Amino acid sequence: MYINSPGGVVTAGLAIYDTMQIATAKDWAADGS
Repeated sequence: MYINSPGGVVTAGLAIYDTMQIATAKDWAADGS
């Protein structure tokens, strides 16, 4: 999964991060630029 986001609510980003820690996907990246 590749997430390209200009920013937003920190708690929403942390929720996505927590979900990805549980997911079985091998590779993912978050690019806030």
